[in-house]
Amino acid sequence: MTELRDHVRRLLPWVALAAACLLLTLAALVLTQRLDRSAETTATAAADVSAVEGDAQPASRQEADAPRAANAATASTAPDDGSTDADTDPGDNATPSAREANPRMADATSPYLRMHADNPVQWYRWGEAAFAKARREDKPIFLSIGYYTCYWCHVMERESFMDTEVARLINEHFVPIKIDREYRPGVDALYMRALHVMGERGGWPMSVFLTPEREPFFGGTYFPKDQFLQALDRIENVWENDRARIEEVTGQVVAELERSSGMVGVDGGGEVPSVENVEHAMAAIDKSFDPEHGGFSDAPKFPQPSKLSLLLEQHARTGDERALKMATTTLDAMAAGGIHDHIGGGFHRYATDARWRVPHFEKMLYGNAQLLRLYARAWELTDNERYRAVADGIAAYIERTLTDADTGLFYAAQSSLLDGVEGKSYSWTRAQVEAALGDDRLTRLAVLLYGLDGEPLVGEPELERGAHVLYRARSPSAVADRIDGLDTEAVAAARPEIERRLLEARQQRKQASVGTKHVLGWNAMTIDALAYAGRVLERPEWVERAERAAVAVEQRLYDVEGGPLHAIRGDRGRVRAQLSDYAALAAAQAQLARAHTDAERDWRGRAQATARDMIGTLWNPERGVFDRRPSSGDLLLQTNELQDGAVPAGNSMAVRALVDLAHSGQASLAPYAATVLRAHRSMFERNPAALTHMLSGLGAYHAAELPPTMEIPQPAVARVSRAHHRPTPMPFVHETTR
Repeated sequence: MTELRDHVRRLLPWVALAAACLLLTLAALVLTQRLDRSAETTATAAADVSAVEGDAQPASRQEADAPRAANAATASTAPDDGSTDADTDPGDNATPSAREANPRMADATSPYLRMHADNPVQWYRWGEAAFAKARREDKPIFLSIGYYTCYWCHVMERESFMDTEVARLINEHFVPIKIDREYRPGVDALYMRALHVMGERGGWPMSVFLTPEREPFFGGTYFPKDQFLQALDRIENVWENDRARIEEVTGQVVAELERSSGMVGVDGGGEVPSVENVEHAMAAIDKSFDPEHGGFSDAPKFPQPSKLSLLLEQHARTGDERALKMATTTLDAMAAGGIHDHIGGGFHRYATDARWRVPHFEKMLYGNAQLLRLYARAWELTDNERYRAVADGIAAYIERTLTDADTGLFYAAQSSLLDGVEGKSYSWTRAQVEAALGDDRLTRLAVLLYGLDGEPLVGEPELERGAHVLYRARSPSAVADRIDGLDTEAVAAARPEIERRLLEARQQRKQASVGTKHVLGWNAMTIDALAYAGRVLERPEWVERAERAAVAVEQRLYDVEGGPLHAIRGDRGRVRAQLSDYAALAAAQAQLARAHTDAERDWRGRAQATARDMIGTLWNPERGVFDRRPSSGDLLLQTNELQDGAVPAGNSMAVRALVDLAHSGQASLAPYAATVLRAHRSMFERNPAALTHMLSGLGAYHAAELPPTMEIPQPAVARVSRAHHRPTPMPFVHETTR
C-alpha cells in the first residue's frame, strides 16, 4: 500500500497538515513509535497489509486461557466476540480488577479477547453497547485491534493494559473497545486504511482513537507505556478543549476514506483488460526484485506468494524465463533461509533480515497453505526435487501441528513465543545439537550444514548464549569438500537422519502454543493446496486429508440457516462469511473435483453452488465488484481491498475461482469475472503490481479463451439453497444473529 499512501499525500496534503496541527504535541511520540520496537509494523504495506500478522502470548496467559476455553464450548447463550447487537453489558461502573474477569471478554469465543478478561481496562466488544456509551458520555473511543499470536500485542497488554494507571486513564476518559482482527477483518481493514491516510504505517497491535460516530482522528500501532500515558493525556485534553479541530480532521480523513474506497471504478463495459497488464506488472516486479537474495524488498522480507504465483504462471503461459528466474531465486533463498523450519517443516511468517535467515517465528496457516501450493507448482514446472522436499515438509508440519485430529479442520496459527521468549522453540545451541544427535560425525556435519560454526544469528537476551537459527549454510558438496573421506552423496544421505533426530529432540521440549480457531477462508486455502499438491506430487493421502477437511467445513462452519461462517472456535461462531471465505471455498471445492475421482461427492457441483451463493450474497451490481462482507450497519463505511497482501484480496480470489469454474463448463459465471476485471482496469494502470493474484486470473481468463466482452444477464444470480449439496450439519452451537 506504499504507492497508495504516496498517491494520497500528493492529492490531499492538507490532510497530513491538519493532522499535524492537531497532533503537534504528539510528534515526538509518533516518531518514536514509527522507528522503535514494532516488529509488527509492515516494511511495505503492500506486502502484508491484509494478512493476519503478529507474534505470540506469554505462557502464563496461555495456561490461564485453557479452562475458559473448555467452558465456552458448552455455553450456548454466550455471545461471540463478533457480536454487534447482543453485547453483554455488566454495567458502566463495573470496572474489572485484575482478579475479576470482565464478562464481555471472558464469554467471548476469541482467545485473544478472552486473554484480556482480567485486564483492569474496562474493555467492550465492537457493538452498539460501546457506541451508545460513547455517545451518552461524550467520550472518544479507544479501539485496540490485535490477535492471539501477535507478539507486540502481548507486549502492549503486559506493559499497558495490565497497568492500573493506564487503565484508570482509559476507563475515565475513553470507551475502550477490543477487537480480534481474525474475527472482524472488515473493521480491521477500514481502520488500517485510516492509519495510512493519516500517514502512519500499519501493523498490530493497531491503536486508533475514534469519535462516538466511529470516525478516526488519531492512531498508531505499538506504544511503550510511558508514551502511551502521554498520548492518552494529550488526546483527552484535545478532545475536551479543541473539539473543532478534531471534527475538521475527521471530516477530511473520512472524505479520503470514501474517495479511496471508490478507487475501483464502476464497470464501464467494453472488453476485458488486455493481457498486456500482466506484462506491465512483470516490469514493476522486476524493478523491486533482489537478484542476490530473492524477494521484492529489503529487510524485513515477506514471501509475497501472490507475486510468486504470478511469476510462475507467466512462465507457464508464455515461457518467460525472467519470470521463472525471479520466482525460483526467491523460492530457493527462502527454502535455504531460517524463515524455513528445516527441522519441523513449514515457514515462519517473514524474515527480519534481507537474506531470509532470522525469522519472525510465528507460523500462519494461510502462509503455509500458499507456499505448499507454490512449491508444488514450482516442482511441476521445473522437476526440481528440492521443491518436492519443501512441499513434503510443509504438508507434514500442517498435519502434525495445525490439524485438529478430531475434525480434520486446520488451526489458524502457531505462536512465536515460548515462556515469553520469542524463538525459544526453534533456536539451538551447539551443545543442544550435540546432545540431540549423540554422534560426533553427525554433529560435525550438522554444524557445517546449518551454520552453527558462525556467529549466533539470534541476539535475544532471553535465549541461551550462543543460540542459533538453523539455515542451510552450505550445500552437501561444500561440506564434503571440508571433510576428508566424505563425498557429496554421503553428506546428503546423512541430512535426513540429522533432521529426524533434531525433530525428535525438539518434540520433547515444551511447544509454542497454537491458535485453535478455524477460519473458513484459510481452511479452504489449505484444502486447495493439499488437493493440488497431492495430485501433482502423487500424494493421495494429502487429497484424502483435503477432502476430510472439506466435509468438516460443511458440517461445522455453516449455521443452521445454511450460511457459511467466517470462523469458529470449538463449536461456536457467529460472524458471517466474508468474500475471501466464499471465493477460497469455491476454489478449493473445484480443486477437489480435479483431484478426486469419486463422483459421489460432486465437488464441482458444490463449487458451483458456493460461487452462486457468493454472487447472491455479495455481488454489488452498481459497482461491478463483490462487496467484502455482508452489510451489517456497524461499519463507518464499506471498503474493499485495493491490493493483494499476504492473503489475496477477496475480489482477486473471486476472479480466480470464477474463471476456473467458467473454463470447466460453467459459462454463466464468466461475466462476473469479466465485470470485476473491467472494474479494476484503472487499478491495473495506476499500480500494475498491486493486484498480482487478480492478474493471474486475468491471464487465466485469456488463456481459457473466454469471450473478451461479456455482460451479466439480468436479473443477477440469486442466492441458492445449499441443502442438496451439504452433509447434514452436526449439532454444534452456532450463533446465527447476523
